[in-house]
Amino acid sequence: MAASVIKRHPENLANGNGHVAAASVRDDLASRLDIELAKANNGQKFPVKRYKTRTNSEWLKAFGSRLPQEGEQRMDYILVYKKKSDGQETGGLHNDDSANAAREKFMDAMEDEGFDVLKEEIGNNVYLKIHTPFWRLCKEAEREGLKMPIKDMKIDSEGEHITCNCWSSFEKKFLQTDVKDDFISGPFKTDRLDVFKDGDDANLFFRSALRSLLTYWILVNIDIARMEDEPRTFLYNEKEKDALVKQGLLYMLHKKYYSDAFPVHDEARNDPSINDEKIRLVAMYGSRANIRDPLEVANAEAQDTRRQMNDAWVKFHKYQPIWMIRDYFGEKIGLYFAWCGTFIATLWLPMLFGLAVFGYGLYFSATRRSYTKVQWTNTTDKAESIVEQYIAIVKESFDNTITPYFAIAISLWGTVFLEFWKRECASLAYEWDVNSFEMTEPDRPGYESSTLIYDPFTKEMVKFSPKIKQMLKFGVSAITLIFMVCLVFIATAAIIVYRIVLTVDYCVAMTPTECLLATAVGSSLLNALAILVLGKVYEVLAVKLTDWENHRTQTQYDDSLILKLFAFQFANSYTSLYYIAFFRGRAFQQGVFGLGPQYRDTCGDEVVTACMSMLSFQVLVLMLTKPLPKLFKDVLWPVMKWLWRTKIKRILQKCHDFTKNRISSHDPLIYRIPTFLEREFNKPKIGDFTMTEYTEKIILYGYLMLFAASLPIAPLIAQLTFLIDIRIDAKRLLWLNRRPVAFIAQDIGTWYTILNFLNIVGVVSNACLIAFTSSWGSAYELTGQLLIVIGFEHIVFGVKFVLAVLIPDVSSSVELAQRREIYITQKIMDMYSEERGENGNSPRRRKRSIPSVPTIAEEVEDIRTIIPSPESTNGQLGTGDKIMTTAYPNHHLRN
Repeated sequence: MAASVIKRHPENLANGNGHVAAASVRDDLASRLDIELAKANNGQKFPVKRYKTRTNSEWLKAFGSRLPQEGEQRMDYILVYKKKSDGQETGGLHNDDSANAAREKFMDAMEDEGFDVLKEEIGNNVYLKIHTPFWRLCKEAEREGLKMPIKDMKIDSEGEHITCNCWSSFEKKFLQTDVKDDFISGPFKTDRLDVFKDGDDANLFFRSALRSLLTYWILVNIDIARMEDEPRTFLYNEKEKDALVKQGLLYMLHKKYYSDAFPVHDEARNDPSINDEKIRLVAMYGSRANIRDPLEVANAEAQDTRRQMNDAWVKFHKYQPIWMIRDYFGEKIGLYFAWCGTFIATLWLPMLFGLAVFGYGLYFSATRRSYTKVQWTNTTDKAESIVEQYIAIVKESFDNTITPYFAIAISLWGTVFLEFWKRECASLAYEWDVNSFEMTEPDRPGYESSTLIYDPFTKEMVKFSPKIKQMLKFGVSAITLIFMVCLVFIATAAIIVYRIVLTVDYCVAMTPTECLLATAVGSSLLNALAILVLGKVYEVLAVKLTDWENHRTQTQYDDSLILKLFAFQFANSYTSLYYIAFFRGRAFQQGVFGLGPQYRDTCGDEVVTACMSMLSFQVLVLMLTKPLPKLFKDVLWPVMKWLWRTKIKRILQKCHDFTKNRISSHDPLIYRIPTFLEREFNKPKIGDFTMTEYTEKIILYGYLMLFAASLPIAPLIAQLTFLIDIRIDAKRLLWLNRRPVAFIAQDIGTWYTILNFLNIVGVVSNACLIAFTSSWGSAYELTGQLLIVIGFEHIVFGVKFVLAVLIPDVSSSVELAQRREIYITQKIMDMYSEERGENGNSPRRRKRSIPSVPTIAEEVEDIRTIIPSPESTNGQLGTGDKIMTTAYPNHHLRN
């Protein structure tokens, strides 16, 4: 590969700041490229063709007069930094001068990008309220290749429910919460704005979620090391080791030049945070509290988006407002809640079947034990015996003669669920215009590299990271994963030893109930605690390792993190269950770790089938305890804080004369409700919402699929957990937490592959449970048990394959709509081009030709234009700038 690299040359320094003349370096590089490329092409000369990128000012001059005018400006993004008590601005990790200089430079960059920035100081914080003009949103939307709805091209959905008219009417009247018209969409082009829906209204054209996302993209792609008055290369600072790191918003946050950055919620009437603040002020200061309620919504008749979503979302008997969720929180979060809704809707029949199986087993278990007569010596023994019998009845009811058929039903349901979700996901991706988003996905802002390489297709210098380094990092991540899985095995072994030693050495001095609680219940709780603690520790490690691996795109980053988390969680969550199902009572005939035959690990009975009851109990405990940390964090902890703020402080005020000692009549801050901006800043961050929620729900799905034969009520527990959790998440997203960035997603990504993997493993797992662990399969010899496993697998896998073939991945209506959209979009764009050509606004549409691959000569001139001229750089170029170029035009060199 022909390449040229610029290195530091002390003799070329033009001044004390370490700059060299841009013209000489630019000409030197161009001449070297000419020589190298001429060598590569036998000395042939090429004609020169200049390539130029349109600047913001040129773009605004070309299209600004044709764009609609905006109304009231809105806050699209907020940047925050702190100032000292003396009014001076702080510098984060660095001295104040460098921080102020970096912020000034970033402010200049934001002005160059066209942002309107308003500075507001409240307390010790400085807030920069950013508004993105409509023209800048249009430019970014066009650059990212977004698709927007075309006006007057509404997709008519009539006739889709002709055969079920009654159900459709019932559904619309009692179940649906939002109905939104869908339009045929096309790639957004600013010069054809009047073709798109609401193109004449700057306030309605972009959703608030899309506005914040486009603003975020612009902010993270700003590079203060590549300002307009500086060379178009990445600066290299040896002291800070920031080689080729894009110095945008993420860089500023990492260096603590800005302490925070976030999009804000839409303002809402009757915001619960205002009511809580009023109660707090009255509780603390009594009648001396001068409550000044800030104006929440300027127009009382304005659309209150959050209140509308709240009223529709929290109702258990109605569908989720998926379109509202997508419009407000973005496609990524919208797809998560749509996936939860599909899970709940398809699980109703398995849930009812599981309840019937459990009821059948409960009846026969109670009937069998009712014939057993026991003599009690006192009331205490009688009570304990009754408790033991009830526990035994419940445990035995899970394992009955219908359980194998329930396992088959759940295994088949897994395929039906995924097939229905694929159809639903394809439909939503089409309706939301994101079905081809991953094809044009940009680089992840956090991606770092050691060199720049010229991409002949994008005609830009792109960052490049050697594969060998990334492979070494993958190896370290794999070793860390193996180490953490070994810790899981050690924790499981420790819990097993604890239970056995307690049973053999200490249960003789306990009552049967106490022994049961100390061994079975205690070990189950310890196992659940170990799973939670190790899971949280590895979650932190996984994020740091994935950051370190340096993935180019966000999709690659998410996929790597998902695989790490699931691989560990699979071992962490299911190891103890597989031990109980297939090893307990069979292994360690001479006792665990050779302690002696009396320390054998049995299931409390000589028969192996007793392990099925123990497995059922363990799965039940894990499914019930798994959501508890989230319940505490999302429900109990906010309630406790509310009680402290509104009740307990009032008691402290009365007992200790709190008001007299603490209130100062000269302090106006304690007498007013915080402003909307302060309340948004004080809300906790929600983090990576979808990653956390998917991980939790997938583990729950694994309990359901892998051990269906042991717990028929697992679908009921899963369904109740999903139903309650999505309502809690609704409250969190709308009122309690900050608004997340509304990222776009085409589907649920690698999570679908993991779900499919769990379905396949679940078939094998349930087949072995029925054959080797259940009472139904234990009646057969080993040969018969193996035949049961083979027969179960072949039958279920065969039916699953048939179901997957019979249920199309994409509905016929969506396929037809996609073909129709391509045809109509092209027709509309052609007609628009012809009309503009006739009116003289632009040249007539020329005959379409196949784009050719850029020639080497064009690449040389492109590189010349990438390196700025002396006029645009004031004759200076940063020293140490490192550029690598290539002379292979026919290969796409971006990883």
